[in-house]
Amino acid sequence: MTHFIVNPQSRSGKGASVWAEVEKQLKLKHNPYELHMTTCQGDAVKLARQLSNKAKETGETINIIGLGGDGTLCEVLNGLNLSDKVNLGYLPTGSGNDFGRSMHYPSNILTMVERITDEPETMPIDFGTVKLGTKPFDENRFSVSCGIGYDAAVCDALLTSRVKTFFNSIHLGKLAYLVVGLMELFKMKLSDGYMVVDGKRIELQKVSFISCHIQPFEGGGFRFAPNAYAQDGLLEVCVMSGGNKFALIPVLLKALFKARLNSPYVHHYSCKKVYIHMDTPRSTHTDGEVHGPQTDITVADSGQKINFIKI
Repeated sequence: MTHFIVNPQSRSGKGASVWAEVEKQLKLKHNPYELHMTTCQGDAVKLARQLSNKAKETGETINIIGLGGDGTLCEVLNGLNLSDKVNLGYLPTGSGNDFGRSMHYPSNILTMVERITDEPETMPIDFGTVKLGTKPFDENRFSVSCGIGYDAAVCDALLTSRVKTFFNSIHLGKLAYLVVGLMELFKMKLSDGYMVVDGKRIELQKVSFISCHIQPFEGGGFRFAPNAYAQDGLLEVCVMSGGNKFALIPVLLKALFKARLNSPYVHHYSCKKVYIHMDTPRSTHTDGEVHGPQTDITVADSGQKINFIKI
């Protein structure tokens, strides 16, 4: 059975109209399915947990398809009881859609629906985990990226910004990230700190942001980690440090236009695990979902794989 977990509020309410198109296609093709509509943040976690727990108990193989933004996919992933009985799929309807961009999804939603429902194939892909703070507690999973500093501050600002709603209404949601990003640049404060990358300590000064990637893109199309590959069992870590905050502008433009980030202030690391400490609290996010200011985060490749439905 195929279960759809739908966020109707994704892309400022456009998720509902996209689902209407998808449902029409499913009925036309007589594809069996069950619909689970979210009403608030956290619903997708609960629904995914209930469905995957039941599949594990009964031995039935199920497909769970998240329809929404990258945050919806992140919630579904965090709810999954991982087993060989559960396949995960995704139909992107959000503003950023960095997962779909990284995985080279087609632009037509109905083409995606056909590939998901007509004898779908699966592939194993990685996901990351992050612990916030220094005390052990439940890990948060992510499928695209997590970060601390400027990139997370932009995500935080977008949650309450009317700019995002406006650009989504005229189908230019990607520009919202650019406009809000420029606004946050002027407010940004740099921080010193250090990282421990697979056991090796690296001192850092004047950090703008550190992003840890499973997929190459984040922030609505900024390619901060061109070497990230979702099947290699590694994180790709992008560090922007050194220079003043306006040194970030050419880096952002290069990342947006997929050019090489050949800046003396940008460094990349491939690793299994990284511990990050900032001397002053900085915003944090996982797949665009914010967690508030932190000084310490631990990020790792989970060492596990998801059975992901190819599109």
